Parts: sequence; C-alpha cells; structure tokens
Amino acid sequence: MEMETELYGSCTFDNWCDYHLNKKDNEMCELPQCGTKIAGGFEVEPCQELDILSKMGTIYGPAGSWLLMNEQKQWYASVLKYCFVEKQKIEMLNLGIAGLPHAKGTVKIIKDAMSSDQKVDLYFLDKCIKPLLDIKEFYNSSECSVSVNTINGNATDIPQDLSFDVISAHFLFSFCSEGGVKKIMENVNMSLKDGGVFALAVGKQDYMDGDVSGYFEQFGFSVTDCTQTWDVYDLTPEDITAIASGKSVIAPKDNLLLKMKKGGTL
Repeated sequence: MEMETELYGSCTFDNWCDYHLNKKDNEMCELPQCGTKIAGGFEVEPCQELDILSKMGTIYGPAGSWLLMNEQKQWYASVLKYCFVEKQKIEMLNLGIAGLPHAKGTVKIIKDAMSSDQKVDLYFLDKCIKPLLDIKEFYNSSECSVSVNTINGNATDIPQDLSFDVISAHFLFSFCSEGGVKKIMENVNMSLKDGGVFALAVGKQDYMDGDVSGYFEQFGFSVTDCTQTWDVYDLTPEDITAIASGKSVIAPKDNLLLKMKKGGTL
C-alpha cells in the first residue's frame, strides 16, 4: 500500500496505532562513537552499551532518535549551532515523532546546542494524536528551557500561519510515497524562513528511489552538507551476536544526513 503521509497508523485519543505502540516504551539512549570510517562502510567495535545493542531484536529497545547514534547526534548538533548563531529566538519544527523518548532525545541535543540567553520554540508534528499527548503531558509538568509544542496533522499540510528557522525530519521519507515526498518538500519550502535550514536523515535507497534531490532543486534548496553514515538498526542479529562476543563487524554507509538551506549558498 502506497503511503502519502509521514507515518502509517492512526492513533486516536483512546487507542495506539501499531507503529506508535511499538515505540512508546523505547528507552532514550546514547551509543558511544563505535563506528570507525573505513573503505566501504564503518567498522563497528564492541562498546560498553552492549546491553542496549542486545535489545535490538525485541519490540522495545533504544529510541532511534537523533540522540541514539553518536555520528547522527554530533552532526545534528553542528547544524543547530550553525542555525543558532546570533539569534535570540529560534523557531523549530520536527516532522513526525515516534514517541516521547524520541522527543526527549531531540530536546536534549537542542538544549546542549543553545546558549543560556536564547529561546527556542520547538514544535512536534504528527498525524497521530497519542504520542503528542504524551509529549504535551510530560513537558507541561516539567521545567524546560525549550518551549515544546505539538501539532496534530500531516507533514504534507504544515500550518501556514507558522514559519521556522529550522525544520528537521529523521527518516520520515522511509514512510512516504514519491508523491508524499514532493508534497512534504513543497510544504517545507513554504514554512521555512528565507535562509532557513532543513535537516534530513534519509536512507540512501529512499533518497534515490524518491527522486529527493530533484525536489530539492525544484523548490530552490541548496544542499550544503551531505554526510554518509551508518545506522545501528541496519545490524543483523548475527552482527549483534558477533559484537557481544568481542568481534568487530562492518556496517554499510546506508544513510545520508543532509543539510539544506532555503535559497542561496552558505
């Protein structure tokens, strides 16, 4: 079945969809820098967090947010620090959210990237209401230097009364048809301020299959950074067993981290 929106499933106020149900009890985790770049991929070596890796074969486990993979976390933090320079107030939008643990990971990176005198308004948008309710309840009852807001809707229909300095999507396009990708890019283009940045993590195959680069050009985005990286979710159960026994494995460069500026070049 072809999907036109950012996440499959349809959580209601009373029921979780299967996708978000399987994500809501993830743990917010950080893996250390355990991938060393080599020809053809990354060499993944044993690390202290083997108990985290061992959970990968279960329905629960680490939240696959920007925070989980050190390579992705450092890249995303560098994008935010660039965007935060000489700004007192920053407005951000995160397209699609798997659950509260994933939101916590995003907020943690933002807090580390911002200075004490800056204000960040962060919006999480998703078509499913349940994860948004969890996020809203948590951040309404806790002190946080980041203002956290939620929008119940599709990434193909971002509210046009809002505009953003930074929009990010973490493997959102894995759940989209080609038509859905085009609609999302069109909406991102309309919702980003001039000079704003779109930070995208995308599978290399999804990038090629969906003609993503063509949409960047069509809507006037300049790709200013394209980093190839690996993902712990690409490791097979055999890989995890090998790592747990003290061996190294080779992970392919299957994912891309893309920093795009709306209009012009950096």
